[in-house]
Amino acid sequence: MGGGLPGMKATTGFGLSPTIRALHTELRKRGFAQAQTVARQAKKKNPAYQLPDGEENAWSYTLLKQAQPKDALEIFKLNVSLYPQSANTYDSLAETYADLGNRELAHKNYQRALALNPKNTGAAEYLKKTL
Repeated sequence: MGGGLPGMKATTGFGLSPTIRALHTELRKRGFAQAQTVARQAKKKNPAYQLPDGEENAWSYTLLKQAQPKDALEIFKLNVSLYPQSANTYDSLAETYADLGNRELAHKNYQRALALNPKNTGAAEYLKKTL
């Protein structure tokens, strides 16, 4: 038997919520660097528009697993812009910067994650290692 319907792949947004899937589709057309612009435009059209931070984070990790780190980075950056008080969003962004070899931005975002959540041992460990 075949591998399901042609559109039923994570790379096409299958398994994402309708809001995240719509963003996914739009960014596939316009480029992931447009994530913040697209989200702002959607919010302007519909004030109730929301991208849950947990779903965005999960989607970003899926993009990482699909070997799309630059796309994932843009979604992590969007998540931080939408949820600036979330230690988890900064931690994920920092982790991605570290994986991409950008120690300066990894350090900065881990510092922010630790400031928002002093119990974040992963951030504390990273900062100790890189001093």
